[in-house]
Amino acid sequence: MKQTLLVIPEMLDGWPVFGMGLLLLAWLAFSAGLFVVLVRKHGFGEETRSYLPMLIVVAAGILWLLPHLVVREEGGLPIRGYGVMMMFGIVGGVLLATSRAPALGLDPDKIFSLAFWLFLGGILGARLFHVIQYRDSYDSLVKVINIQEGGLVVYGAFIGGMVAVMAFVRRHRLPLLAVADLLAPSFALGLCLGRIGCLLTGCCFGGTCDLPWAVTFPSLSTPYKMSPPYQRQIELGLAYGIQIGQDADGTPVIARVLDGSKADELGFARGQRIVRIGRYPDPTPRDVRRAIQQAVDPPENESPEFKPGPLLLATDQHAEPVKLPAALPARSLPVHPTQVYSAINAALLCLLLLAYSPHRRHDGEVMALLLSIYPVTRFLLEMLRTDELGKFGTGLTISQLVSLAMLLVAGLLWWYLRRQPTGQLWAAGGETTAAAN
Repeated sequence: MKQTLLVIPEMLDGWPVFGMGLLLLAWLAFSAGLFVVLVRKHGFGEETRSYLPMLIVVAAGILWLLPHLVVREEGGLPIRGYGVMMMFGIVGGVLLATSRAPALGLDPDKIFSLAFWLFLGGILGARLFHVIQYRDSYDSLVKVINIQEGGLVVYGAFIGGMVAVMAFVRRHRLPLLAVADLLAPSFALGLCLGRIGCLLTGCCFGGTCDLPWAVTFPSLSTPYKMSPPYQRQIELGLAYGIQIGQDADGTPVIARVLDGSKADELGFARGQRIVRIGRYPDPTPRDVRRAIQQAVDPPENESPEFKPGPLLLATDQHAEPVKLPAALPARSLPVHPTQVYSAINAALLCLLLLAYSPHRRHDGEVMALLLSIYPVTRFLLEMLRTDELGKFGTGLTISQLVSLAMLLVAGLLWWYLRRQPTGQLWAAGGETTAAAN
């Protein structure tokens, strides 16, 4: 895990870097040079003007957004591994799409223009999905727009990106299904690189395991913030030698006792029902979370090292309340590297889509294949992750529920494609050509 790759100082030789500073001057110089090249190549037509929104948005971000993302405790603007890998994913996806565009009868220059709108729609969709899902964690606009700290949902990116693509192809009269086939492998490539960013950040983590390739995460991801897997394990009670779960009725129970812990020595065992935790008798799952939070982060504790107090616990077979001492290790317990699993899954999916593309018999089949396979693999990978809880009383995470909906969309798309004439594919000039056998 390496959440912060480097920190860009707020000042450089007395000159401000962000806002009305050096970075804005550099961007304006780059924009002017790019604009000159585009005018010489295309004239001041629609192709050139399509780049203007991107140049303006980036300039506005440098001027107004970046100054708010400076972290004083870290001495400047931290460049997170998540943001860097996300950038690599976007660049890699765009380059892959433009290199494949001629073979699918599409103009690479238009794909470059589309890339900006796809990026904007994907980021907005991914962030909106996450903010809605975890709305209690966002109490300021700065937190909402600070995407380099993580917090982008793949399905939100896909939905937002597809909305942007549909708007773009309608305006430019491009074939929607052919463009979707072009973008499908790029989406998988971007997802592959983005998941490496998840590993660097510590998000999207898996449950505990003892496999040889299991990974651990440090207690702190930054000087003032716990890493997500470490924090989650504390919330589950693992700092006290137990893991708290729920039975079929939703009653809090001990789901696991760590060997050699104080809880193990005192006779606590798996399956015992919790009758008291902290100051809460007959606790609900919400009471359990509150009790652990109060023990881990007491009001007088303002240290980023998190020195928790003892946790009062009683069960149906251990009725006398016992104070369990906290024993926080330097790193988390070993967990499934689900980020690596997801990256490998996306890489294999990208290769499969590229291999299938020359053999498709309808425009849209490559995207349909993506929509058929990815929801299945994502549903299964979610079973190994512990960063999300079940929603709507189903026991399924929001991503698993969206996966089921995506499979329905894939089925409808396959049904539509099978009703179209076989072997007619888009070609340059708006014509169609028979698919190769």
